[in-house]
Amino acid sequence: MLLGGDEVGRTQKGNNNTYCQDNPLSWHHWKWSPRDRELLEFTKKLIRLRHEHPIFRRRKYFSGRKIRGTDIKNIAWFRPDGEEMTDNEWNTFFVKVVGLRLIGDDLDETDSEGNPIRDDAFIILMNAHHEPIQFTLPKETAPQLWEVCIHTAAPDEKPERFKSGEIFPLPARALVLFKRVDL
Repeated sequence: MLLGGDEVGRTQKGNNNTYCQDNPLSWHHWKWSPRDRELLEFTKKLIRLRHEHPIFRRRKYFSGRKIRGTDIKNIAWFRPDGEEMTDNEWNTFFVKVVGLRLIGDDLDETDSEGNPIRDDAFIILMNAHHEPIQFTLPKETAPQLWEVCIHTAAPDEKPERFKSGEIFPLPARALVLFKRVDL
């Protein structure tokens, strides 16, 4: 959820209830710096991505079940070595790096005419650690190609492509979103 001004970094210094504050804490500042404009463009890109892909605005939670006719789950979480996380690893306090794969082939939803809603597949890598890490993209039974869509540490770089099983250099405190593309 976004509040007015979030798209340009207006934080209200953590105060989520400034309605009774008639001071700079609650005022909107309309003289944006270049950094504010960059954040606005980045936020617009995220909103556009969510609008274009139903996988990011599902009405039902992912279940982790296998997609019909495959051994691939509709959602899976991965360690930096590219292997799926175990239940025990979820209880490990020091896990700071995870990957998430979302498969849009079977969203278990229909449109207004009763047709199945389908979407692309995505991988999200998140590194909350203060050091970069080498993250192996999940291996697939058939080779897959993944293109960087969002890269919080390098938002202006030209999109790169990586194959499943390939190592991706994940910067410190970064999130990277990949979209599956045709080989």
